[in-house]
Amino acid sequence: LRPLVNIAREPKPADPIEASRRVRNAYARWEEILEIQTRSWSYRDDLLTSIAGLAEECAKITEDTYLAGPWMNDLQHGLVWETLNPDVGTLEATLQQKRNQKPYVGPSWSWVSQLRPFEVLPCRRYNVDNPRPPEELPSNQKIMSLSETLPAHVRAEFTVTKHHMDFQWSSPFGRLNPDSYLRISASLSDLPSVVIIEPRRKGNPPIGYFSNGSGLCMFDWSVEITTV
Repeated sequence: LRPLVNIAREPKPADPIEASRRVRNAYARWEEILEIQTRSWSYRDDLLTSIAGLAEECAKITEDTYLAGPWMNDLQHGLVWETLNPDVGTLEATLQQKRNQKPYVGPSWSWVSQLRPFEVLPCRRYNVDNPRPPEELPSNQKIMSLSETLPAHVRAEFTVTKHHMDFQWSSPFGRLNPDSYLRISASLSDLPSVVIIEPRRKGNPPIGYFSNGSGLCMFDWSVEITTV
């Protein structure tokens, strides 16, 4: 994560477009810290403390509020993550695990609360195919497609109405107590309770399809049956 520290040490660009690009780059660099979940910890409750310095550097760039892993102005990315290859379980068992972390590491909305590797789902960039005009190529050469990328703008369709971070000490980047919370206002969709489970593939989380075809359903636990 040295690039993130280097960005923080650079002066803020005067050009608004460059300043916006700098912030987007910082959020993208911050996601590289997710690999921390692949490490072994002697004391798991040290996780937030161990990345506090990097979080502070990221805050200098983004001027954003840190939410124990995700960032307030980037929650449309930070809240959408999935556990890879989760344990077999049930909804009730999963909720109990989230409510009764031992030791308590972080709030359930954050990936820091997970014991297994995970990935963030919304991609920050998308590929754009730019085929070169035929007249620019030799007659005996096939047209090649050059792949470029552009920022992907994932819009937040919710509002954080209130949040409370119960810090164990004065630093806004360190350990939390279990009483932290987010209150979010958003539209809700009436989804069917029956989900058809896709056959599980090794190394991938189970994917479910709502029975009326309205969308996908990702689980935080694995199931051995095809319908829940």
